[in-house]
Amino acid sequence: MSFQALYAISSQSMFTQDVRINLVAGNLANAEVAANSENAVFQSQDVVMTSTRVENSFGVMVSEIVKNNKPANVRYQPDHPLANDEGQVFYPAIDTVEQVAAMMSSARSFETAVSLFSTGRHMQDRVVDLINL
Repeated sequence: MSFQALYAISSQSMFTQDVRINLVAGNLANAEVAANSENAVFQSQDVVMTSTRVENSFGVMVSEIVKNNKPANVRYQPDHPLANDEGQVFYPAIDTVEQVAAMMSSARSFETAVSLFSTGRHMQDRVVDLINL
């Protein structure tokens, strides 16, 4: 594997995990945002990743960003300012534990890609040092 392929794989992975971390952060930030109807509720988003080929190796890339179509959580809160005529307030169907686990997984994957990039750079520097002996 060439250094270019190594850098391409690690940078694609860092980009993909960055997109995923940002979407998860948005999901967590909106997890308790109330709405007055089911149509107005925030829909969580997630990244669909696909494999990509770089030289003789495989990497990962963002294929698409999809919205969650789970029905909203309905709570009876007649005193809430956004309550409808029946006293219902709608909240996003976001599992915060699942989102935190996704963020931790994504952060670890990002760290692994950074480590791969750093190791490749260190190896390339060592090759240059050996050539200059």
